[in-house]
Amino acid sequence: MDRWTEEQTLVKCEMHWTILWFQNQANIWHERSKIENEKLPLGHKAYAVKQQKLWSNFQRKANEIFGIYLKS
Repeated sequence: MDRWTEEQTLVKCEMHWTILWFQNQANIWHERSKIENEKLPLGHKAYAVKQQKLWSNFQRKANEIFGIYLKS
């Protein structure tokens, strides 16, 4: 029983860490998309915006799915 309880605690922490990782990646790509550099091709900025949206979507979906388990 103690091992099961410990495993539940660990899994909940891992869910939380996953959400934080996705948010961190979204923040990194958001900062990269704001870089103004005349030598930086527009395609790089577009890629950064796309990556920021991708990681934000991961974070949002993880919040939706994991949120059920993290509240309890």
